[in-house]
Amino acid sequence: RAAAGASPVPGDADGDRGRRQEQRRRDRREARRLRRKTVRDALMKDDVGTRIISYLDASGMSRLALTCTHFGSGDGDHQQSLCNSVAAKMFRSLATERERDELLARLDD
Repeated sequence: RAAAGASPVPGDADGDRGRRQEQRRRDRREARRLRRKTVRDALMKDDVGTRIISYLDASGMSRLALTCTHFGSGDGDHQQSLCNSVAAKMFRSLATERERDELLARLDD
């Protein structure tokens, strides 16, 4: 007989059950972590981000840029953030030549 408080015998059913339960908990935690990472990686790809951002108005883009550093800050090499590059693409595709010229004139002043 084992003394009170002693660890279970290797063939002990209660000890095996406890180990299996603990392994299942670890497996569930790991699966949850991998799902989160997969979703995060998918959302952080620039093509997916560009598609999402293109549905936002200026106010939504600025809020997104403030909320998430991936969307809102460049990489430090004077590269535009994803929000800024989407906004620039949208401006180039929607603005008339006159509007673009006026903006450039204002930026030069």
